[in-house]
Amino acid sequence: IGYAAFGACIGLTNITVPFVGAHAYVSDSNESLFGYIFGTTSVTGTYLAKAQYSDTSEEIGYYYPTSLKVINITNDCEIGYGAFMNAKNITNVNICEEKVVSDTHTSFTRIGAKAFYNNTSLLEIAIPTYTEWIGARAFYQNTNLAKVTLKGNNLGVINEYTFYGCESLNDINSDALYKVNLTQGITAIYASAFENASSIESIHMPSTLIQIFDKAFYNNTSLTNIYLNEGLTSVGASAFENAHLETLVLPTTLGTSSGFVGVSAFRNNTNLKSLTISNGVAKLSDYMFENATSLRSVTIPSRLFINA
Repeated sequence: IGYAAFGACIGLTNITVPFVGAHAYVSDSNESLFGYIFGTTSVTGTYLAKAQYSDTSEEIGYYYPTSLKVINITNDCEIGYGAFMNAKNITNVNICEEKVVSDTHTSFTRIGAKAFYNNTSLLEIAIPTYTEWIGARAFYQNTNLAKVTLKGNNLGVINEYTFYGCESLNDINSDALYKVNLTQGITAIYASAFENASSIESIHMPSTLIQIFDKAFYNNTSLTNIYLNEGLTSVGASAFENAHLETLVLPTTLGTSSGFVGVSAFRNNTNLKSLTISNGVAKLSDYMFENATSLRSVTIPSRLFINA
């Protein structure tokens, strides 16, 4: 698709394309940005969306049709870095399951860093079955993103700041018990992955989860219920600070030789009423439960050090 092929198409409401940008994904090029097909010329009925194709590239200002809401991608296996960065009017992006060329099928596997950065109108998205990687800040400050569907179990980590500031998010594979069910295969939730995701009410961690990093769920002010799995060995500093958990059970595996819970991990959980520290947990860190002003019941194992 040529540069500015759809420039100044100010009545466009939806578009179906085989790939993002000029052609099937190639890294380190402005041609991998969706705005490439709209060009850099401002006309009435368009808005400016600045995007990068790498950490070090300069921002390029593309002009999207203000009317464009829905994008369908039908034949690609990757969305690159910054592909839809600052495309603030897009409400829905539908991603294909695979790329097919000359009867060769290649599964969709990757969403790059900052791919949907600051897409403030995006409402929901389904992540294809064989997706293995979602880059850092992929959905950063998607303030209206309410629902994410993880179709498969191939995702290994939730990267740093992936859903930072997604203040409407309260449905990831939800069921009758939990609003957020993170999929099997996820081993780590990196720093600030869900920071300021202030609508999430409940979370079920998969049995594969090993590490939760600093501030992963910081300021999840609607969070009242969480299941922490056996197998989890570390919870970072301020990971659940300022949540509103009502009950909490710390799994025994937090007491393994490599396990720890960081400073202020559950600080300011003012609704916490019941706390169970399982046998095997050997240490409580500084300020871990400070300001748990509603706490009425605590179960502490016999072998426990309360220090940093």
